[in-house]
Amino acid sequence: DADSEKVSSILTDLSGLSADSAVVIHPTQEQIAEYGLADPYLTVALAYKDADSKRYDVGFRCSAVNEDGVAYLMKDGVDVIYQISTQTALSWYTYTYKDVVSVMNILPYINDVSSVELVLGGKTYLFEMSGEDDELVVTCDGQTLDTDIFRKLYQLLLSIKNNENLEEPVDASALTSLGSLTYNYKNGSRPSDRLDFYEYSARQFYLAYNGDIEFLSLVSHLDTIQDAVDKTLAGEDFKVI
Repeated sequence: DADSEKVSSILTDLSGLSADSAVVIHPTQEQIAEYGLADPYLTVALAYKDADSKRYDVGFRCSAVNEDGVAYLMKDGVDVIYQISTQTALSWYTYTYKDVVSVMNILPYINDVSSVELVLGGKTYLFEMSGEDDELVVTCDGQTLDTDIFRKLYQLLLSIKNNENLEEPVDASALTSLGSLTYNYKNGSRPSDRLDFYEYSARQFYLAYNGDIEFLSLVSHLDTIQDAVDKTLAGEDFKVI
């Protein structure tokens, strides 16, 4: 999921973007390459709808910044090379995927979920859910759970977050698994979402989202979840901090 605050900042900057000047009109392929746009530093594709729900698609490519702090761009469908400064570009130029990805990985609405499978501490817990809102019923291994307590556990599961971004993806094949968390959905056409936990250090663990390990998270949170699971199964209330 994307970080809504950072994405909003990018969209605001893009909506107000204007070039400093037009450098080349009807450029040749050689000029496009000369200005760093044959193999651009980045590309932007933006789709939006107006008040009448009419869709608009906007795209452009942008060069790397030169020693003068200047970059060049071409808008899709416009045969002109424009010049912009990095101060004009602001967030959309400097942000990367890891900057805008949400610290919260998966936030499924509880009414959309048919079951939650948690593997932790060498045990597998399958929480099966039926009904919605005040009619929600949750069972685990044949035991009907206190719904209010389970909602607190569910909130705790949703709070598993990225504590640190990794520079490069990690191969899980040689790692030791600490467990996993899988959300299965009532809509059969919607694929399950899964978080995997792998050993990294005494303080942190590798966190994988649907198979991709790109983050670290805190081991202490897994300890908190384990304690909450034990209390949920015992019917004991607890606080979510």
